[in-house]
Formats: sequence, structure tokens, C-alpha cells
Amino acid sequence: MTERCLPPVLQALAWRLVDRDWALQEREIEDHADAEWRFVRRRLCEGLHGLPFQLALEALNEARILAPDPLDGLPIIAKSTLRIERGWPRVIDEEAWDVVCRIVDPDLIALSHPDLPRVVVKTPDLSDALAWPCSLRAQDTEFYDLSHEPVAEIHAHLGGSLPTPLLWSLFLYGHLSAMALEQYRPEPIRRGRWGQLLQQGLQAHLALHRLVYGDACIPEIRSGAEYAVAPAVIGWKGVQFDRDPDFSEWPHCVRTIKDRATLALLLPQRVLWYRACQAAHNDRALQEALQRLLGLRSAFNALLSQPSGQRGLSQFFGFYDRRSALWMGLPLRNAPTTYRGEQLGKELVMECWLEDRVAAPGASVDLELRLTLPFRGRECLLLIQNFVAAQAAVAERRPEIPLRAGLIHHTIKAAGRKGEEARAEFEALWHFLVGTPEARPFLVGVDAAANELACPPRTFSAAFTWLREQLDCGAPGQSEPPIRLGFTFHAGEDFRDLLTGLRHIDEAAHLLAMRPGDRIGHGLALSWPVDDFYISRTQSFPTVADHALDLCWAIALLLRFDGYGEQERDARDRLVGLLAEYGSEVDGLQRLIAQWDLDGPHAWASTRARSLKHRQRDNEPPRALREDEWLLLLGIPEAHWDRLAPRPIRPLEWQSIVRSCQHILRQRILKSGIVIEVNPSSNRIVGGYSTVERLPYTQISRPGQRAAGEIGNIPIAIGTDDAGIFHTSLQREYELVGRAALAQGYALPDVQSWLEGIRKTGLKASFLKHAPRGADWATAIERLLGTTLQNSERQDCGQCGASSMEQR
Repeated sequence: MTERCLPPVLQALAWRLVDRDWALQEREIEDHADAEWRFVRRRLCEGLHGLPFQLALEALNEARILAPDPLDGLPIIAKSTLRIERGWPRVIDEEAWDVVCRIVDPDLIALSHPDLPRVVVKTPDLSDALAWPCSLRAQDTEFYDLSHEPVAEIHAHLGGSLPTPLLWSLFLYGHLSAMALEQYRPEPIRRGRWGQLLQQGLQAHLALHRLVYGDACIPEIRSGAEYAVAPAVIGWKGVQFDRDPDFSEWPHCVRTIKDRATLALLLPQRVLWYRACQAAHNDRALQEALQRLLGLRSAFNALLSQPSGQRGLSQFFGFYDRRSALWMGLPLRNAPTTYRGEQLGKELVMECWLEDRVAAPGASVDLELRLTLPFRGRECLLLIQNFVAAQAAVAERRPEIPLRAGLIHHTIKAAGRKGEEARAEFEALWHFLVGTPEARPFLVGVDAAANELACPPRTFSAAFTWLREQLDCGAPGQSEPPIRLGFTFHAGEDFRDLLTGLRHIDEAAHLLAMRPGDRIGHGLALSWPVDDFYISRTQSFPTVADHALDLCWAIALLLRFDGYGEQERDARDRLVGLLAEYGSEVDGLQRLIAQWDLDGPHAWASTRARSLKHRQRDNEPPRALREDEWLLLLGIPEAHWDRLAPRPIRPLEWQSIVRSCQHILRQRILKSGIVIEVNPSSNRIVGGYSTVERLPYTQISRPGQRAAGEIGNIPIAIGTDDAGIFHTSLQREYELVGRAALAQGYALPDVQSWLEGIRKTGLKASFLKHAPRGADWATAIERLLGTTLQNSERQDCGQCGASSMEQR
């Protein structure tokens, strides 16, 4: 048995542990008699980064040699990816860990480590030995000192933040609704399968419990609310083991194990699994029970974790929606009994973030969480009160770590989304804050995220610029506390052509009324090396509409700077050729491009917007031209907009155009003072980077001194995006950025200093930087929690456009 395995072998070992009845259904594409062979081989080969056929077969064969019984592969995976250090499991191979923990539940991997029993023997209390944080990470690295400093989490989505082991516990014990998952089920999963998974998972759990503790200690059971046939464990009445945690109050939050709700949910299963593993060596029944429960938990984990080999937001959305639906449950107005369940979910999210800071008592945490708020009368206030109550509960249990948490309203970029709808949504947000001053410290920003390909930044110009005008004017008759909303926008993250991603970043920065300190999410196009992109995307082409707009933007941009005449003429020739190919003859093309709306400070200041008199009607907000308006001006028939553009002729010259535009855009972003939010794990998986070392952030901000004449560092801040989906933590994200810089040849002292600067940038760019602290923050929480539902009715949502949103 080898101690260290290559990721392909580990991936084969991991897939063999997944219950094949619960994984995505097989299409019989080969007549191989061995079901496991078909299942594992297919999953090793599928996806953009799937293994070649022969390598997949070799990995599968080696995995079978190493572990004839699939359960034997679990300790091999644990030994190859983790070490036990000071009693806690630490990640030793980031690449291998990324491969396996998106397939097999990471808690089960850690509990199966061969060295863990030696630690437990030396520990007087089993709960201490099994009390590590949900998101495992490397420890005592070169960048560990950063964890002792104040930090801001500036990019976290609430729906994707909860670790999978906690979701499994909440799911298994009836706190979450399997019904909510049916609308988000993967296509091959039949209706009702999530309910069956709940029932079979519970049965496997009880079977294992009976084998370990005997019939005398069976947990109390009652029928679940959603599935009468699926019982849910609600307590462990009378179950108290020698030197084990007292489960008598679990999983209620009145009293939690060592005042940590996460441990109250995780420890019972950790204790059960650990004891079963230690007793299973000579017990075939226990081995079969372990295999069954392991397969179900791993199938659950694989269905909620973005697997390696897949990229693109279109594939990512399914994972996010299923996780969000699972713990957010039913709409608040239809299920008032879920308030406590939602509070528990939010409480667990915040406590997981504090677990990341457990080594640094006193180091403050500013936590921004993105959530789509419902602006329907009382419902929005109830949700924010629920969020703040969860925050207060965590702060009371963990007073040694100062915590400030705020919400960012998350508006959705979706196909067919209209600017008027986004503006109505922001109007509802504004009127809510005007009518509910108690909520202002906790609602700190707005963001637009989701499908970048289907909904470009220009769509949101009217909404963002309208909201900026209101913020500049201030709330009528309300001075304290002031309304402060930071702007952020996802751009340059997912695109068919690099030039399209660059254009979207520029439009987000300059057409959405952003100010210094506002932020752009991801912004990968800004740092992606041009050569690398076109080598890896040889079959990726933009649509005709995007290509035409990209060329117009590039020409307008290149005209502004000296030294780019050759690239500008090339881009102009390509645009003229493209228009001619689709029968468009534009009179005054040069004048049209000269009026391209490149700048602010407000989008409506562009020459073209003034010439079209966009503000001639009082009910029309200021805005930049939409993409469809520009395309009509260019004369391209709508029937051709969504077709793929022809392959760029003279590829090297095309790359020169893109490289020049990227260089200019970096200067524009640096001058604007806008911060780029980078999310290493998310960017690596969704962006399709093969290794951590290829993360390109040093292209826009790098350690060390700059030579004379070089562009300075663009301010960047590090976030997690969706920590639960990517099995990560904020500390680990800092370590990944530092490791990438070291692998690219930068000196360790320079990298440490650089990361410290990034941490300070995050604090400075946090939308919570103006929020009260200490006693003032506690007073703000008390004021909001004391706001009655009747008080919230002073907000007339019918006058602020919320009624139209509810109709949608």
C-alpha cells in the first residue's frame, strides 16, 4: 500500500466509494459487464479536464489493486491528502484534496485517517479530538501569521457557504426540506429521489448506530414534516456515552456542545463514524453498514459540490441552486415555521467563518454575505431580523472574536432581464431603507451576479445610476443612520472571448456609476494572459453581436491612446468586414465609434446618450445605451446576433489587439480606484485552471518593487465566493494566492508583505467599514430586533415598484 497516490488514482478510489444507485444515472454506452468499471471509468473521463481513456483505465486498475474492497480506499485517500498535526487533520496536498473532497464527504476522509486513533488515545475527551473545523486547511504555513490579524470577507454568497457535512446533518435530521430540492434536481435524477435519499440515509445511519451502541441506545424518532415515510431524528434523549458529548439538547440551539452550533451538529456523527471504523476490522456487518452510509453521504456530497473537470457558470448554477434551496427552504410568507430553521442556517454560516479565526482571539471579522432579498412588505424586514438574530446568537457564544456581518442585496443577471426590472428592484430597496432606518447598518451594498453571457453590464446601467443619484441626494428627512450602499458587479468571469470579458469589466467600472472603493467580482479577464487564453480556448468563438460590440469598444479605446495605431486600424478593418458580411452599411461609422460611451462619471454623460435625448421623459432614468440599441445603430439584423462569429483571421494580430486593450484597461481600472475581488478556488474550478500555480493574479498585482514606468498594482481583495461548494475557507484562499506567487518565482518576504497589503485592502474596501463597532453595533442590533412588523408598514412597497416585482 502506497502512502502517496497521484490524483487520478485518488479520484478513482473516491468514485468507487460513491453509492452508484445515487450518482447520476448511467447511459449504457458500452457493453461492459462490470457496473463499477462503467461507472468509475466514465467519471474519470468526463468533463473538460477529464482523463484520457487509457490513463483512466490505468488509474482504475491501480485503485483496484490498492483497495480490492472499496472501503479500503478511504484510509489511502486520507493518508495521501491529510496529516494529523496537534490532533487536527491538515491538508498536505491541495491538488489531491481538491480532487477527492468534491466526491467523498471530507469529514469521513478525516475520520478515516490511520493516525487519528493514536491522537484519540492521548486525548482525555473524545469531543476534543474530533472537534476540528468543517473546512479543513493547511496550517502553520508561511502565511499563517495572517490569521492573527483583522480580516474582511468581501465576497461570499450565503446560499453556497454552508459546508457539506453540516448540510448532510441538517438534511438527515429533518431540519431541511428534501421537497425544496426537487425543482433543482439533476436531469437524470427522478422525481422524489431526494426524499428517498433522506429515508435511506436515515435507515443506514440507524443501522450503523444499532451495530455500534446496541438496541438500548436507539435515537428518538418521529415522522418528518415533508415526508411521512421518511422519519427524522430530532434528538438523542438519554444517549450519553462515557466521556462523549452530551447530546440531550442536540440539535436545538438553546444549549450547544461547548457553545458551538457546528459541533452540536457534527460531533454525534463524527463520534459514531469514528467508533464504527475502529470496531469494523473483524465485523463484516459493520463494514457493510459503513459502506452503505459512506456511499449515500458521498453521493450527497457529489451532487452538491462542483466536480473537477467542469467549468463555466452554466454548470455551476445547478450546484449553487440546489445548496441554496436545501437550507433556505420554502418562501418565508408560506412557511413561518421555517424562521428558526433559517436562523440556524445563518448562524451556522457565521460560526463557520469564526472557526476560520479560532486561532486569533480578538482579531475582528467583517463578513459580507450576498443574498437576494424579497421586497414584499414585511417579508424583507423579517428576513433581515432573522439574519441579525443569528448574528447576535453567534456573537454571544463567541465574544472573544469581534464580528460584524452585513447583507449585500444580490440582483440576478438572467437571460431576458430588462433594465426596467432591475431599476424597480433597486427602487424597492431604496424605499425599504428610507422607511426602515433600523436596517441600514446591516444592508450595506448591492451586487449583480449570475449569467454574464446572457446579461451584460449595460442592462443594469439604469438601476445603478438611479440608485447612485438617490445616495448622492440622501434619504428625505432621515439623517441617522445614513444610507450607505457599496456597489459591486460580477464581470469578466465567464465569456466566450477574452475581449468580451475585458469590455464587460470596463463597462461595469465606467457605466454603472461606480466610485473609488467599489468593487468588481472576479475580473478574470483583466489578469488572464492572452496567449494562455487562446491556447486553451481554440474552439471558443464569440457571437456576432458580442464580436461587433467588442470591436467597437476596442477601436474607441485604442483611439484614445498613442502608439496603438496599427491595432486600431486592424480592429477597424475587422469591424468593416464583419458588418459587410451581414449586409450592414453604416453611414458615419467613424462618428458613431467616436460617440461610444466609454466614460462617466455617469453613464448618461456620453455624447450618444445626449444626442438620443434619453432624459427627455421624467419617468426614464439616466442610462447608457443598451447592447441591442448599439447593434441596431450598427445595422446588424437581429436574426444574426446569436450566431457564432467567424474564426478571427490572422490570429497573432488578433491577439495583439486583445493584449493592447487589456493593457489599457488595467490603467483605466487602476486610475478608477475600483477593487477587484479575487476568489482563488472558484476561479480555478469555474475558470478551468489546471493547477493553483496558474492563477494569474500577479499579472495585475504582484509582490516586490515595480520598475520605473511599470503600471502599479491594481487593488485586489480576497474572498471565498461559495465556500461550501469549493470546500474552502478564507484562510485557505490567502494561502492559495501566496502559493501561486511563490510557484511563479517571487521571494517569500515579498509575498508575505504583498498578502498583508491585500488583507488591508480588503478591510479598506469592505462595505462594513463605516458600520458601528462594539457597543454601538450591539445597540444597532437591539434596535432592529425591536422593530415591530407594524412599524415596517410605513414602507409602502406598492409605490416603489415592488408590486411589479411580486408579479414576476
